[in-house]
Amino acid sequence: MNQLINFKNQGVQLSESEIEEIFKSVAFKFPEIMKKMYLSANGGEPEKYVFENKNIDTVVTEFLPLSSKDKTTSIQSYKALILGKKIAPINFFPFAVDAGGDYFFVDLDSSDADVFLYRHDTAHDSLLKLNLDLENFLKSLKSE
Repeated sequence: MNQLINFKNQGVQLSESEIEEIFKSVAFKFPEIMKKMYLSANGGEPEKYVFENKNIDTVVTEFLPLSSKDKTTSIQSYKALILGKKIAPINFFPFAVDAGGDYFFVDLDSSDADVFLYRHDTAHDSLLKLNLDLENFLKSLKSE
């Protein structure tokens, strides 16, 4: 995969074996696109950060690192949000956060790595399917 987006303030670069080990700790099969994404960047602030579709207009402030000493990781977020608070199905894995503190998830059971956005600021918390797979979500991000 060519790097689809560039990141500022990336975490420490991870090796393929480190990524595989972290993925095993969650006990799900991760889509290849996620492994490639984390090989190119261990989280960070995307240079292209605006996501828009007919229902949503938001700013992606951070992609969560898999491993970090000083930032909340995607694994920690998974344990807190999915295993703890149960805000989404167990097969949903958080990978990014928007400016309002809402989380983007990948459905690990979908063959295409479907992306969802959890909105906590609505009348009722909601999980919105964005009708994009992870690769197309990354490609859809744009500058302001």
